[in-house]
This record gives sequence, C-alpha cells and structure tokens, in this order.
Amino acid sequence: MGPAKITPDLFEPLPLARTVPGRAVSRRRRAGFWRDALRRFVRNKGALIGFFLLLVIVGMTFVAPALSPHDPYEQKLEAQNRPPDGTHFFGTDQFGRDLWTRTWHGAGISLKIGLLAALIDLVVGVSFGGISGYFGGRIDLVMQRILEVMYSIPSLIVLILLMMWFEPGIVTIAVAIALTGWVPMARVVRGQMLQLKSREFVLAARTLGAGHLRMLTRHLLPNAAGAIIVTVTLTIPSAIFLEAVLSFIGLGMAPPEPSLGLLLYDSYQLIRFFPHQILYPCLVLSLLILSFNLLGDGLRDALDPKLRR
Repeated sequence: MGPAKITPDLFEPLPLARTVPGRAVSRRRRAGFWRDALRRFVRNKGALIGFFLLLVIVGMTFVAPALSPHDPYEQKLEAQNRPPDGTHFFGTDQFGRDLWTRTWHGAGISLKIGLLAALIDLVVGVSFGGISGYFGGRIDLVMQRILEVMYSIPSLIVLILLMMWFEPGIVTIAVAIALTGWVPMARVVRGQMLQLKSREFVLAARTLGAGHLRMLTRHLLPNAAGAIIVTVTLTIPSAIFLEAVLSFIGLGMAPPEPSLGLLLYDSYQLIRFFPHQILYPCLVLSLLILSFNLLGDGLRDALDPKLRR
C-alpha cells in the first residue's frame, strides 16, 4: 500500500492572530535593528537634548555671523573692551574686535578640527582594528604590540612636540590629534571583529566563497557599525577639547584666527577686569562638548543589542 495522498482538506488554516490564555499575540511585525534603535534614541531625553543642542550650535556658526555687521578680524581701537550691548552682543575684546562673531566663528573652527580628527580616527582605527581582529594569530599579536606602544605614549606630549615643529592650522592640529587618537577606535573595532567572526553568517559567507575584503566590508564592519558610530561621536568632543588646550597654551591656532581655545587664552589675561570676555566662549565650548557627550551616551544606549526586546 502506497503513501496516502496529501490533499488540501487535510490542512486547517489558522487566523493571523490568536489570543492565547493569559497572553496576547501582536500582529505588529518586529522592528528592524536600526528602527528599534531610533525608537529607543527618541525616548532618551538626554540624547534628544544633546542632539537639538548640537543642531543649535552648528546652526549658529552659520547664522550668527550674518546677524552682526562686524568682521571677526576687524580691529577697532576706539571700541576696546566694551560690555555686551545692542551693537556688540557679546562685547568686544582688548583690540576692539566683536566677540559675538569671533565666538561663533571660533566654534565653527573647533567643530571642523573635531570632525576632521574623528574622520582620520575612523579611517585609521577601523582599518587597523579590523585587520587585527579579523586575521588574528601572529598578525594580531604584532599589531597589538604596536597598539600597546602607542597607548603608552602620553598623547599631550606628542601633540606639543608636533605643534612645535609644524605650522599651526586646522589640518595640522587635526592630524596631530588623530595621530594618537585612533588607538581607542582600533581597540573597539578589534573587539567587535573577535566577537563577530565566529558567527554563523560569517561561516555561511565563507562557504559561499567570500574573500577577505568582501568579508570585512560587506559582513563584519556593517555589523559593528553601532560601536563605531558611538566611538566616533565620543571622539569629536575629545578632539575639540584637545584643540582648546593647545590653543590655550599657545600651540594651537595662530592669532588672529579665532578658535574657542584661543579666545579663552585672550580673555583669561583680562578676567579680573572684564569677566564677560571669557564667559561666552567658555559657555559655548562647554555646551558643545556636553551636546556631543549626551548624544554619544544616547547612541550607546540605543545601539546596544542587549537592550533590544
């Protein structure tokens, strides 16, 4: 006797959603990773505050100079050390230059340095950490010794030595900051590669004949994008702070180019007589670093797979 013939009447269709006793089954499809991360990010009040605060600061770097007729480099000796008024919103410095335009112009310069340094960190750190973690073995052993040597060198000393040799500028300062700043990025990416390369999708890609470059660029690095984005977000305020430190000690941007660190250095000398001159650059710098830190913390919480439901 042969096997029984399978006919449609042997099957009973089930409804799309059923009510289990004590439990409700939702019809809603489960959100993807990025949509789920976006929903958690929007629910994080601190992250939203940091995001909108950063938007305001970035927007002011473009809009604020247009609201004032004063040039950030123009010196007016008859308008030295004026307090804030309707003509000079933040007052003037010891050379009669408008602090409103110089502060927001300096914020734009600090942002450019931070973004450029973070971009260099991203390229170098992801490449170094990805190769080290993916290949492992002796390659990883040698590259980790290099990382340990780089990590043991005080970054501030390296920055001071480099700025004493090269002419200060946006690119020079960004490269000097990124010279040692890529090490944390490389360590994060290496850790992600060590976790991901033993997953099933990597084995499946190898079975299908994927090469090393395709494996890194199409499978491993996209899955480590969350940790990379968070690290980049937290790298930018560190670079902005280092630029301010270098400018404050006289090794950053060259006068009269305004950066937040240079504005702090100029106003610090007159803080006893004109405290308003240091107040506004210090406030903008603090809010800028705070916004990136809040944004980075929010992204870290939103992109953490352990928090997914």
